[in-house]
Amino acid sequence: MSSSRRLSPGLIAALGFVSAVGPFATDMYLASFTDIAGDLGVDAAAVQLTLTSFLVGVAVGQLVLGPWSDRVGRRPVLVVGGVIFALSSIALVFAPTIAVFVILRFVQGFSGSAGMVLGRTVAVDLSPKETAVRALSLIVVVVGVAPLVAPPIGGLLSEVVGWRGVMAALAVVAVVMLVVSLAVVPESLSIEHRHTAGMSQTLGAFRGLLADRAFPLYTGAYALTFGAIMAYVSASPFVGQVVLGMSPTDGNIAVHHRCCGVTARGVGGRGHGCADGSRDRGDDGALAAARHPGPADDPPRPPLSRLARRAALVPYIEVSRVRG
Repeated sequence: MSSSRRLSPGLIAALGFVSAVGPFATDMYLASFTDIAGDLGVDAAAVQLTLTSFLVGVAVGQLVLGPWSDRVGRRPVLVVGGVIFALSSIALVFAPTIAVFVILRFVQGFSGSAGMVLGRTVAVDLSPKETAVRALSLIVVVVGVAPLVAPPIGGLLSEVVGWRGVMAALAVVAVVMLVVSLAVVPESLSIEHRHTAGMSQTLGAFRGLLADRAFPLYTGAYALTFGAIMAYVSASPFVGQVVLGMSPTDGNIAVHHRCCGVTARGVGGRGHGCADGSRDRGDDGALAAARHPGPADDPPRPPLSRLARRAALVPYIEVSRVRG
């Protein structure tokens, strides 16, 4: 494992930026849903399918690109994924039909998942085990900025230049992410730590995760919460603009003001640091205890309100523990 000196604040910011594919690729164009429906001559359900397609691409991409990066290294996968993400984002500007739009969104999600999963993986690679939780939580805070800036930018652009202009702006973001990956993000997995087991080792790791009683609970809570949020945000443009008569900008800000509280909690409620890199009675401390269980590490059971917040980090910690 590489020295923690390499995980500088600038690199953490860069990893957080390339990990923010999801918020940028979803929140920026939500205000354009009604515009897309009108321009392409389809109903609301067809436009919402573009969001579903992107999320399916992200899910499949993580399962494929993560193990691939274990074989060839993090940086090649991150760069190739960034190139395809940028090209698919540019192609979306010129999508002639909703069918083409849906297909390109799947490609965009599949390739963009490289940044989403490898941004965090590089942080784990470059962090000592006892400080990996802190590095991940810092990246989550950086990622939390994206839902704050993407909705108002997307809503304003939708009013000024239409949905194709919004997709052009997303293409610019994709190109910048690629440049950052090339210029800032190093290779974090040395050759001696790579393996060629492929999906067989990944499936073995999944079996180990599922055997841990905490992992399915945290992941299930996170999945249910995420699904509810996606149902909410995919319907909100039509409700806000068609039913309530709001402008794209006002509707987008009204829907996404929740992100302010989430990000403020991430910045201001991080708890007190401990010598071993965990947190005293905070979320990160409980995660550190979950990763290094022992007789003295028996934190009180967390209330259900914290499950979804922690679950975004637990999978990375558990994967690291199973891999040893």
